[in-house]
Amino acid sequence: MKDEDILHDVGDSVGAAAELNLKHVIVYFQQVAGATDFARQFGHTLRTLPPEQRPPWVGALSISSINGNHTPDQRATLLNDFANADRAVSTNAQVLSEGIDLPAVDAIVFASRTESVRRSR
Repeated sequence: MKDEDILHDVGDSVGAAAELNLKHVIVYFQQVAGATDFARQFGHTLRTLPPEQRPPWVGALSISSINGNHTPDQRATLLNDFANADRAVSTNAQVLSEGIDLPAVDAIVFASRTESVRRSR
């Protein structure tokens, strides 16, 4: 799966988030680079959607990335900012695991590169 495919698939998830009014979403990645790249590109990707597909809250969306390279204090700040944002997406690699208790989270998405062929819907 290519980076563009991951952006497309997670974009579909954000479309569902808009439809369901989900406000705090964590996207899990296997690699730090994938999580970081996604967080860096995602806002731009949303802003370039055609107006009829672009959620009205795009400009106010908080996008961050948390990974195993952050210090405990940095992680705490990132998670606090995520929880306190009106609407947020945070990518994660090698930090947040099963059993984490973040009451603000409405949904999680698993995104990982694979060698699978992406089929059109």
